[in-house]
Amino acid sequence: MHVLRGDRDLGAGEQLHCRRERDERRTHDDVGDTDLRASQLQAERGGLRRPLEHLPVPRDQHRRILRGFATAASGHIPRVAAGGEKRTVWYAVAANAAVAIVKGTAGLLTGSSALLAEAAHSVADTTNQGLLRVSLTLGERPPDEEHPFGYGKERFFWTLLASVVIFLAGAVFAIGEGTLRLISPPAKQESFLVVYGTIAFAFVAEGISFWRAIGQTREAQRAAAVPFVKFVRQSKDPTVKTVLSEDAAALAGLVIALAGTVLTQATGKPQFDAAAAICVGVLLVWVAIAVGRDTKGLLIGEAAPRAERDRLRDAITRHAGVEDVRDLRTMYVGPDSLLVAVRIDLADELPAGRVEALAAEIDADLREAVPAVDQVFLDPTGPRE
Repeated sequence: MHVLRGDRDLGAGEQLHCRRERDERRTHDDVGDTDLRASQLQAERGGLRRPLEHLPVPRDQHRRILRGFATAASGHIPRVAAGGEKRTVWYAVAANAAVAIVKGTAGLLTGSSALLAEAAHSVADTTNQGLLRVSLTLGERPPDEEHPFGYGKERFFWTLLASVVIFLAGAVFAIGEGTLRLISPPAKQESFLVVYGTIAFAFVAEGISFWRAIGQTREAQRAAAVPFVKFVRQSKDPTVKTVLSEDAAALAGLVIALAGTVLTQATGKPQFDAAAAICVGVLLVWVAIAVGRDTKGLLIGEAAPRAERDRLRDAITRHAGVEDVRDLRTMYVGPDSLLVAVRIDLADELPAGRVEALAAEIDADLREAVPAVDQVFLDPTGPRE
C-alpha cells in the first residue's frame, strides 16, 4: 500500500504517484519514525506491543503516519501466469502450425480458394498465439524504476498487435484471394476428396485446441462464480480469451469452407468456392475488430467494473474513523493487477495508533473485496471547503 499527499483534487495521473522529490527531501526526517512505527505495527499484530497513547492527532499528522506506514509495510507482489495458460497457448501454436501446413498444401494442390483462405487464417492464428506466448513472459517481469507498476500491460500490447496480424495476414489475403477467383475463376476444381479430408483433419485439430481453451476459461469462471458468457465478456485476461475467440472463428471458417466446397461440387461453379474465401476474410475482419476493441480499452487505462468499484467503496466506508470517500479511481495495469487510488476524509479525533491500524485494515479489506487489487494508494484529505 502507498499513500499520497495533496490538498487539491486528483489530477490525470498525480493521484497514482508519490512525489519522489518530496519524499527524498524528507527521507532523513522520516526514516526513524518509519522504522519505529513499522516495528510497532508488527509487534501489535503479534499481541506484543504496548498500546499507543490514545490522543487525537492533527490531520496533517495523519498523512505523516500513513506515509511512514506505507513506506515500511507495502510492496508490490508480481503475479505470474498459470502454467495451464501457457500450455494452452503452446498447444494452440502447435495445432495451428500443423493445420496451416496441411491447408496450404491441399489448397495449392486442389486450387481451392476456401482452403487457401483458411491456410492464411491458420498462419495468422499461429503468429498471434506465438505473440501471446511472448507476452506471457514479458508481462511477468517485476516492477523496476522505469516501470513502477510492472509490465502487465505487455499482455495488452501484444494482443493488440495480434489483432493487426489477424487483419493483415488473414483477412486481407482471404478477401484478395476470393476476389481474384471471382474475377478469373478456374476452369475446373479437382480432388474434392482431398479438400474434404483436409477440412476433417482441421476440424479435429482446431476442435481439440478450442476444447482446451474452454476448459482453461471454465477453471477461472468457476472460481469467479459468474455465468460463462458474462465471464468471457468481462475478462481482462487477453491470452485465453484471444485463443478462445480465434479457435471459435477457425471452426466457423471451416464450416464456411465446407459449404463453399459442397456448393462448388454440386453446381460445378467455382464462384461458390471464391465466395467462401471472401466470407472467411470477412469473419477475420470481425475477429480482429473485436480483439482490438477489447484490448484498446485496457491499454488506455480501463477502470474496474462498477460492481467492483462499489465493493471497494463499501470496504472503505464501513470503517469507523472514515468520514467520507472523496474520490475512488481504479485502473488495470495488468490482466490480474488492479491499481486503486482513493482520497479519504479521516475523523479529526482519530488517535495516532488507530491511524496505522486503520490503514492496514483498509488495505486488507480492499484486497479481500476484489482479489485483483494489487497496489493501493491512500490520500487522507482535509474537510470540504
